[in-house]
Amino acid sequence: MAEDISEKTEHGGHDSIAEVYDNQKKGWYMNRLKVVPRKVSELTGKERPSVLEMGCGTGLVLSWFEGKKTGVDCSAGMIEVAKRQRPDAKYAVSDVRSFRTREKFDAVVMVDLIEFIEDLSFLSGARGMLADGGVLFIANASPKLRPAVWLLDKMKRKLPTGKWLWRKPQEITAAMEAAGFRNVCSESRFPHVYYWGFE
Repeated sequence: MAEDISEKTEHGGHDSIAEVYDNQKKGWYMNRLKVVPRKVSELTGKERPSVLEMGCGTGLVLSWFEGKKTGVDCSAGMIEVAKRQRPDAKYAVSDVRSFRTREKFDAVVMVDLIEFIEDLSFLSGARGMLADGGVLFIANASPKLRPAVWLLDKMKRKLPTGKWLWRKPQEITAAMEAAGFRNVCSESRFPHVYYWGFE
């Protein structure tokens, strides 16, 4: 089954794997991310911060937040599943690099997203959607996972498959600073590295 899913990802985009995405993503790896809402709450100083998740997929991570929440993803199939399974959020189908809204959020969250985007200048657009003192929070796979991800990709067991940009932490923090974020920090919590910066 994994091979079929991988082939669909390569040839049909994320729409074709939307129905099985949650089941494939749940487990140890994703459960490690359940600390994200607590960290965002700590950074914003709010128990129920308003959140925009860019690259939300089927809304799994977004569902762990309790305040006003909006998810954006380029896959209509992923958003369709998100609306059906997690209807307590607003969703939009859009390329995160060009997405804009007049709404302001306490936090913009990106989980396992920037490793698929070549040009990180889009982070300045995320800054424009933050309320005063809002925080950009990024969870990116640790570079220590590179051999395991390479192997899983070769075995067609990774979702999504394909090109993965392994960036050094300094590259990500530099891109955040270039986008105008202040007090940029990083913290390693395997299997992720967390980054945050304030509007």
